[in-house]
Amino acid sequence: AWRDLPSGHTRAAESVALARASGCPATLSYALAAKLMAWCMDPEGRPYDGDPLEDGRLAQSAAAQGRDFYAFHHATVWLANAQGGGTSRDWVEILRRGREELASLGGPHTYIAWLASFEADGLLFLGDWRTCEERLRLALSATPGTIGDVSCRLVAARLASWQGRQSEAEGHLARAEELFAEKSGFLGLSFDSVRAEVAIARGDPERAFTIALAGLEHRADLIERLLPTAARAAADQAEAFRDRGEDPAPAIEMLEHLRDAYPTVPTERNPRPSELAHAAAMQSLYLAEQSRGRGDPTAAGEWIDAAEACAAASLAWDEAYARWRAAEASLASRGDRAAARTQLRRAHMLAADLCAEPLREQVKALATSS
Repeated sequence: AWRDLPSGHTRAAESVALARASGCPATLSYALAAKLMAWCMDPEGRPYDGDPLEDGRLAQSAAAQGRDFYAFHHATVWLANAQGGGTSRDWVEILRRGREELASLGGPHTYIAWLASFEADGLLFLGDWRTCEERLRLALSATPGTIGDVSCRLVAARLASWQGRQSEAEGHLARAEELFAEKSGFLGLSFDSVRAEVAIARGDPERAFTIALAGLEHRADLIERLLPTAARAAADQAEAFRDRGEDPAPAIEMLEHLRDAYPTVPTERNPRPSELAHAAAMQSLYLAEQSRGRGDPTAAGEWIDAAEACAAASLAWDEAYARWRAAEASLASRGDRAAARTQLRRAHMLAADLCAEPLREQVKALATSS
């Protein structure tokens, strides 16, 4: 399934039949998880044979019966993936229940921490950064194991970067890279996405663009976020050229390369509704960043569309950023000042609630200058 071979879907179904015949609970758990995995990754989007939630819960109970705690963790993750993407409340809730059940079974902290890190990741994107911090503290309250530690560090790096604690973000990312040598090549960890966003926050859009482009080429984790990040990096460079009175052509060429290579945001192979909403929001951000980079005077409307799409997908941080850009574009084009005021106030409210200090300062600066 991970290699897009058509036999994956059939082999998963066969494995469930064989596992049932074997009478081994742990084997059944792994087979059911493989069936869920093959369905989630089916590029043809075929209907599930049965009920994915029922099979996921059976995979959990079989793992508990067999006292195979990794199998329980594995089943919980794929049950969550079958229900919704990593930025949905349903996904986070399934992980929470699974983590608590695993703890009640006496499972090792390694797997509890790993699940808590996934919860933290989803909660962060949804704007619930306080509960995200609680999950990170839970995970790191004892030895989380290598994968759990790396996963937590990446979430912590993104959170610190968004809230303006750049040295902390760099430290978490450096520790993650120290712990895990694979980095970008391991598709289960969001190294590329985090590294690109930390680079943008550092004021290094050139490096952010290079990282995001490499992640797009090998379909890295959170691939749907990499394209708007790459476009943002190129747009930042274009604006820097203009601010210096220089020709922005090199940055615009980067944007044109992106547009030709990736006209639309890549998505999961068999996306759930929340994943489709996330991808739609990222596509809107991508188009708006393209317009910003080219200096398009009509960009305000695209930024408002992007903000609304982010709000529909419950992506609070992205919405706040898009609202700020919408106000900026409206004022720059001498557009509707009342609309700009509305966007700016919404951006400020979100940034204040998220403790997104860099963005809040940008909002205040724009309000003052206008």
